Amino acid sequence: MKKLNKKARIIIRNLSFEATYDDLKKHFSQYGKIKEVKILAKQDGKRIGCAFVQFDHVQSAVKAIHYANMQLFLNRAIVVDWAVPKNKFLKNIAENNMKPQAKIESVDKDDADDQSTKPDSKNVTINSIKMEDESDDEKMILYENKLESENTESQDESAVESSDDENDASSAINDSVKQKKKSNRIEDHSTSKHPRRVFDDVNEGKTVFLKNVPFSVKNNELKEYMEQFGPIYYALVCTDRLTEYSKGTAFVKFKDIASAEKCLSNDTELCMHDQIIEAHRALCKNEVENKQTLKGQKVKDSRNLYLVKEGVVVAGSPAATDVSVSDMAKRMKLEQWKSQILRNLNMFVSRVRLVVHNLPPNLDDAQLRQLFKDFSGPKAVIKEARVMRDLKTVDAAGRGKSKEYGFVAFTTHEDALKALRSANNNPNIFSKNRRPIVGFSIENRIMVNAKKRRIEKSREHNPLCSKYKGKREAVDTKEKELPKKRVRKMKK
Repeated sequence: MKKLNKKARIIIRNLSFEATYDDLKKHFSQYGKIKEVKILAKQDGKRIGCAFVQFDHVQSAVKAIHYANMQLFLNRAIVVDWAVPKNKFLKNIAENNMKPQAKIESVDKDDADDQSTKPDSKNVTINSIKMEDESDDEKMILYENKLESENTESQDESAVESSDDENDASSAINDSVKQKKKSNRIEDHSTSKHPRRVFDDVNEGKTVFLKNVPFSVKNNELKEYMEQFGPIYYALVCTDRLTEYSKGTAFVKFKDIASAEKCLSNDTELCMHDQIIEAHRALCKNEVENKQTLKGQKVKDSRNLYLVKEGVVVAGSPAATDVSVSDMAKRMKLEQWKSQILRNLNMFVSRVRLVVHNLPPNLDDAQLRQLFKDFSGPKAVIKEARVMRDLKTVDAAGRGKSKEYGFVAFTTHEDALKALRSANNNPNIFSKNRRPIVGFSIENRIMVNAKKRRIEKSREHNPLCSKYKGKREAVDTKEKELPKKRVRKMKK
């Protein structure tokens, strides 16, 4: 029997208790071939709300984590992440808790003088802690399984070791702390005489930083590929410390500057596994921190582009379930229009104005206002609710034909966002095959500013407005005439 590739294994948390084997397999098979599905439960048969899914390839697991994480599954937002082996998870927990354990140990009289040189938590090792090296599914453990076992002892297959093992582990840590006190003093003394060697790879100009590296690429494969530009010292793929999975970035150091420059000049031709790789000049740590600081200060989304994706329904996602083909076609057409129109830097996304597509032809302004008033809350204030009409095609009542879209403007962004999320793609408003397509309106800044100027000008010429220009002119003329009258009286 072929051994399963544990690196292609994911964990699903916050899972509905009603989820079955077939439900999980059907939902996650869209990302790749599934080898195994396992729903965790206690000995009494009660489920704990999580499961493991084993894919055939790592790339399938990457796609599942990217697209399924925090998405609805059986009306619950599931959390999808990498499954971590039990021994690695426990080792990470032990390393994090090592410092407080070392503090509570009893100090011998002989070591009383050495309290000022207590070993740091980084120097404490737990090599003496022995755990069973299992290859079964029990090795996989949740990141948050401690929440399950805080009040009751977890009896499922992903539970942590028993209390006896914990006592043995704590005693082993205490013994290792005592044994390494003298060696730590020697190490501290030696490090002061022989400081750590600092490499200057970045300033040499031979190191290249790669982005968008395929997750399945290993160091040797990357080195062989990059040798087309020249001889290489090393090629290192950046990996996550806990999961040991690739981060999609890498460093490559060439033996001469010319090879590095050649790589940087041909970065558009770098392609591995049908994926284009971006090559950048490597920066030192201080430069990266300064760049991030400046980037955080300069970046200001004055066009509110982060609101463009609000309300988008992606094909194949849980939100697209039972959506008609015509509605999905309209949504795709609108997304293409958005990406095209936002190339104009004068266009921005309004924070308080919504655009509603796919309206019924007989819906009027009052009905549109009432509809969004019901979905936005009692305290929400709607400034505008208007159905756009074709004035060239007028019915018997003198009303133009509906263009089947309209605008709704609120006074606050929070009310607009709540209304959007409540009304968008709601099958209970119009019909199951005709659902509202709601998003934040894309406005033209030039036209908006021109409209503001027209309103200000109109107020200045309106006698009933407080900003009426005629009142100010009358007051100014009276103030100018008063001194002249007084002068005339004095002359008389």
